[in-house]
Amino acid sequence: MRTVSKEGVITEYERAVCYYTLPKVISPVTIGLIFAYALCVVESLAALAYGIHIDNRTWTLAGFYAFIGILIFGMIAFTMRALLNDWRIRVALAIARNVPEPERDHDIPDPFEHHILLSRPAQPGKEGFECRDEAGDISHCVEIKQYNVHWHVRSARSNAVFDVRAVHGAQQLRVYTGKEQVASIQRRATLRDAKVEIFPADPAQSPYSITNGCIYDGGRLAGRIYRLHRRIFLDIERVRLSDGLLAHFISMR
Repeated sequence: MRTVSKEGVITEYERAVCYYTLPKVISPVTIGLIFAYALCVVESLAALAYGIHIDNRTWTLAGFYAFIGILIFGMIAFTMRALLNDWRIRVALAIARNVPEPERDHDIPDPFEHHILLSRPAQPGKEGFECRDEAGDISHCVEIKQYNVHWHVRSARSNAVFDVRAVHGAQQLRVYTGKEQVASIQRRATLRDAKVEIFPADPAQSPYSITNGCIYDGGRLAGRIYRLHRRIFLDIERVRLSDGLLAHFISMR
């Protein structure tokens, strides 16, 4: 069995599990579930308010205990869902970690043949960090000019690549090559999803959308972003990698 011998290197099975399996075994909190729970809370509060309004002890107590019961049930239900998701992730990764690396059979196509895999620390230092490629070698060096505001990205050969600057907090960012803006990034979080939109300055290039770590190019899945071994991984089709996408990856928290 191959172990993680260099920083940022994961096994083929771990990569396959993170890319293909985990998005299917994780049970997300859906809008329908949130709406149903919110409706129950509103109904219990309405019963409580009605009882207080008509000065009826039965309605008041029924609404109060229903409200408390629904809150407790919600905390238990959502906690259990989170624990179940965490257990599924741990089991899938444990299985992948204990499977011996297969010998490469040239008759079997490699699903990641045309992908590029980059990784970075999930908790970077205050001054900067390094991005590494699939082999564990340094691909980019990131200098943090101002925490959560300005990142300067260089290649492994110390050539300047681009700068990332936050416009409104960490929700809107702009990417510059020299003084020329090459992309903009818009982040927003909802009750159901964490979404990112990446817009290249060149209108000939198509924008990217990222939903819960799934990268889409024109509605087609082109890659994923996932976390493993206290690192964040960008697993993307090689031809789809862009400065805007890389800028989002290096500026993630």
